[in-house]
Amino acid sequence: MPNILNKNNLDHLMYLVAKEYKKQNRMNPDAEIIIVGGGSMLLNYNFRDNTTDIDSIIRASSTMKEIIYKIADENHLSSDWLNDDFKKTTSYSSKLVQYSKFYKKFCNCLSVRTVSAEYLIAMKLRSNRIYKHDRSDIIGIIKEHLETEKQITKEQIYHAYYQLYDEEPTIDMRQQIENIYAIDDIESLFYETKQSELQNLKAIKKAEEDYPNTITEDNVNVFIAHFRTRNEERENCDDITKDV
Repeated sequence: MPNILNKNNLDHLMYLVAKEYKKQNRMNPDAEIIIVGGGSMLLNYNFRDNTTDIDSIIRASSTMKEIIYKIADENHLSSDWLNDDFKKTTSYSSKLVQYSKFYKKFCNCLSVRTVSAEYLIAMKLRSNRIYKHDRSDIIGIIKEHLETEKQITKEQIYHAYYQLYDEEPTIDMRQQIENIYAIDDIESLFYETKQSELQNLKAIKKAEEDYPNTITEDNVNVFIAHFRTRNEERENCDDITKDV
């Protein structure tokens, strides 16, 4: 079943998790969840309305997994609405705990932390998937900070990347950031990038229909390029047919 996770229900869900966790772990009720990815976007910024799941680093007893399933059943969510699968991805770093910041404590037992600003951008640069929200998220974060007095510099982003991954960002990553800061109309860039990501995702879904169990991170961009062309040609044909 699809998840609809947003600012309005995320705090309530964290409260439900904390309440059940405290009941099941009375002798040692302290737990910690570091929310990353889309969840951090929801809690720290205004340009994302929702997310399909909450990527996190979970520091709790073994009962936490069953509690997450229980809350999912009671609230009509999929079982992975809150998960730590993110730890298997390239954007994971054990140092995220160190550079996360306190958000709220629920039921005096569950501390929730988030990742924001330059560290979140560094993570998105690391994953940099053109069919997810990675690139539009980077632009969105920079855009919101440019609109406030808490602007992020390019140097802060590069330093954050090094702090998390013990290596310098690549030339392509730096060029991506340089291009964002150089553009005059960052709002248009944000919406154009979101639209491109949506088209890329549609291309992947079509590719998966035609070639199941074939797409990998190594070949995904090739499939996207091919199936986006096919989708655009099909849409053009449909437009011509309507005109006729």
